[in-house]
Order: sequence, then structure tokens, then C-alpha cells
Amino acid sequence: MKATHFRFFLITFILITFSNISFADSGGPLKPEQAAYDVTYYYLDLSIDPETQTIDGSLLCQVTIINPIDILLLDLDDAFLVSNIDMSINNSNFQQVSYSHENELLEINIPENVDTDDIISCKIYYNGAPRISQGPPWDAGFVWSTTSDGQYWLGVVCQFEGGDIWWPCKDHPSDEPDSMNISLTVPNPLVCVSNGQYLGFVDNGDNTSTYNWFVSVPINNYNVTFYAADFLLIEDEYESTIGNDIPFKFWVLPEVYETAVDYMDVFQQEFDFLEEICGPFPYGTDKHGWAHAPYWGMEHQSIIAYGHDFTTNEWGYDY
Repeated sequence: MKATHFRFFLITFILITFSNISFADSGGPLKPEQAAYDVTYYYLDLSIDPETQTIDGSLLCQVTIINPIDILLLDLDDAFLVSNIDMSINNSNFQQVSYSHENELLEINIPENVDTDDIISCKIYYNGAPRISQGPPWDAGFVWSTTSDGQYWLGVVCQFEGGDIWWPCKDHPSDEPDSMNISLTVPNPLVCVSNGQYLGFVDNGDNTSTYNWFVSVPINNYNVTFYAADFLLIEDEYESTIGNDIPFKFWVLPEVYETAVDYMDVFQQEFDFLEEICGPFPYGTDKHGWAHAPYWGMEHQSIIAYGHDFTTNEWGYDY
């Protein structure tokens, strides 16, 4: 009987999923200009304004040249205005460079010849109103939602379209940065949660706070994400099969805190099973995190979106 119920759920889930998909341009054949370099690092620094539904900030990327090129080609949605780009070659001083941005491609002119193994650092300043998801998590875009008490409840999803719907990047799954820093500024009293290790927050004194995160392992562009709400944090640890302690963290809305505490035991049991079948958790140096999201779940690296229902049906499932 349970197997029948599971098959029914799985078929229904697949039908719903693919009825909402609008396949876009993430992945596919790698453009020659992008095959010519390897991304090693990103630093995303953004202010998120839920009142105007806009973002404003910068993206620093560091790349290593594989084959000589005269432009650095990145991807970025046309919804954004790029206001300035600065570039450094082999740790030289940054200088302003020219660029063009159209058809969701950002072509950045390299001001001098570069050779194999040269290192380019490029800082892109941009702003705008990101697209709004019409059916998260399958339709890409920002989620500007509110909780039952009227507080902002925010997130972003881009599993098919890729990270370029909200930040400049080499939007191809073949190239992941070795590490990444993420700084996100949101209005108080929101708490902003993202991938990787939590480095702390700064109260800016203007009714906003900046939350800082560091991803210590490679990460795919579509997995870079955030959640912002008036979260409370539930913390625990899990002893992996290889003996290391993995931080377990669950950010939830205050009204479901007591219920969510009980879920931690379930998560521990799930991890026992997954590590037994699949092997050690690969992101244990960062964390295994969940965030109470204003949409159905999504497998964002080290900070999984957890659907907002917190109710189980007669078969024991929380959809």
C-alpha cells in the first residue's frame, strides 16, 4: 500500500513539475569565449530592497586564462543596468574598462593582451528589478512574499535558467568557482540566510543589516541563493560516517518554531540513511542547512529550501 501511495505521489510530482518548466538558456554548448577561461572565485555583494523589489550591488569574479582572449564574456539578464566595470590583470591596480550588455550577454573588453595562466579580476556594478517567479521553484525569479504577520519573506530560484537571472556569472554548469563570498544587505529585522559558512552580520545603523557568508567548496551557479525573513535558528550537529561533526542548522518562522524543533530528529534519521547509501556528505565543512521558504523545496547547496506547510498527511508525508 505504501509503495502504491509513493508511486502515485511520484507520478503526480513529475507531472506538476514538468508542466511548470520553461526551459531556458543555462547550460548548452559552451561559447568559445567562455571556454577560454576558468572561474576560480566570485564575491557577490548586494542590497535587497523588498519595498521597491530591486537589488543593487556588485559582483567580483576572478578567472584564470586558458586560451588568449580580448573580451571576458559573462551572462546577465537584460533586466539589469550595468553602471561600471573595473578590471585588474595579474593583481595590477583596478582600472575602468569598456563593455556592452545586450541579449543577456555582458562583453567586457580586456585592455591588454593576456596569455595562458594570467589572472583577471573583474568587478561589475549593477542594479535593477529582477524578474519575479510566477511558479517557484520551477519558474525562475525572485519571490517577494510576506508572512502571516506582514513581515517580508524573500527568496530566489533559478534551477533551469541559471544564476544570471540575478547576478553576472559564467552561466554554465561545467565551471564552478573554487570558493565564493556572499554579502547580502536587507532591512531589519530580517535575517538573511545563504550558502556556506556564516561569518556574521553588521548592523549598518540605517535600519539595514548585512549578512556575510563564505562557500568553501565549489558551487554551481543555480545553487547560489538566499532566504530572508524574521527567522529563528535551530541548531544541532551530526556525526558523519567519517567521524567529522557537520553543523545542522534550520532557519524557520517564529510561528512554527516548536514544530520545527521536532523535525531535527527526522533530519538526523534521513542523514543516517543517505550517508549509508550515498557516502559522506560532501559539504560538511560548510554546513547542512534548511531554510523555511515561501515556496516548495529546492536542493540549494548547504541551505535547502523547506516548503512552508509543516503538516503531514495520513501517509506521513509533508509535501
